[in-house]
Amino acid sequence: MITPLLALPLRRKRDLVVARQRAGQIAGLLGFERRELAGIAAAVFEIAGQVWRRTRRGRLTFQVSSRSLCVTSDPVTTFSLAVPFPDGVTRLEASDVTFAVRELGDLTPLDLLAEMQQQNLELLRALHDLKLAQRELADSKKTARTEAA
Repeated sequence: MITPLLALPLRRKRDLVVARQRAGQIAGLLGFERRELAGIAAAVFEIAGQVWRRTRRGRLTFQVSSRSLCVTSDPVTTFSLAVPFPDGVTRLEASDVTFAVRELGDLTPLDLLAEMQQQNLELLRALHDLKLAQRELADSKKTARTEAA
């Protein structure tokens, strides 16, 4: 069963930022981890940008199925995103998620500076995680060479 969460019109450039913001919030409500949340927000922003560049008008539809978060664009339906829910996450009932998403729109006005700061923070976290992973890889290679010798 597919439950619609939000239909977001794309009429102005700022609506692309709203799409990114709502995508991150919805992903957070659904229990995605911060890294996945950032990726979902970025992907939705890109989909919204593609629709905007092609049509200057459109709509993104956020939906949940029993297993994933889905985002589709209209009228350009060639752009879509389906992200499986994380394992072991306790999810809200579909009606609760729908209610929460509506409330997010009313309670969270768009603040472009705050959204840019959030995006920067996500990028800095991703870079930090990458550096840690690179260090771990380098350490494991050193350990493997030492054990081989």
